[in-house]
Parts: sequence; C-alpha cells; structure tokens
Amino acid sequence: MNNTEDLEITTTGADDAASGEVTVAVSGEIDVNTCGQLQDALMALEGKHVALDLEHVGFIDSSGLRSVIAGQRRITDGGGALRITALSAPARRLLEITGLLEMFHVSEA
Repeated sequence: MNNTEDLEITTTGADDAASGEVTVAVSGEIDVNTCGQLQDALMALEGKHVALDLEHVGFIDSSGLRSVIAGQRRITDGGGALRITALSAPARRLLEITGLLEMFHVSEA
C-alpha cells in the first residue's frame, strides 16, 4: 500500500558552493517502494559534503539502508563526505542491530 507519497526529501544548500555542505532532510517511510527516491537524491550529490537528517523517518527497512550505503559510497568516491545529523528511533535501531552505526559519522545534537 506504500507509494512514493510516503517519503519527502528536502535538499538545501546544493546550489550554494560557498556553504560547503548540502543538507538532505528525509521524512516518512524508507522502504522498497520509496528507497529509490533517496538513493537518487544522494547519488546526485557525488563529491559533496552531505548532512543527512533522518530525524523524521518513521520506518526504514533494509532496502532503505542499502540506499543510504550506496549514496554514501558515491558521495565519498567523488571526494565528498556524508554525516548523519539526526536519527529517528527506527533509523537508530536499524543501524544498531545491523552493526552499522559506527560506519556512519553521526553528529546528533
């Protein structure tokens, strides 16, 4: 029953080279039906410094996690970096149970 309307991605700072960082805020559910949107958004930021905000993610499954990992690889392969600025409880739990929390630089306030 999920569709692409279950996910909202807001990218800010992409056109501002002086800021040095692009913020990607994600809200909603990241699953098999919506993960392509997130992956596309991250892949387009190859070589940039990206702050990924997952504070408002209500659900994320393994396909969503795979999209974040693929995006991180593309970003870092191009000389950029990805850090997570906020994690919702479901996102934190998935990273913890998969042992991948340490893979990401998480800088929660």
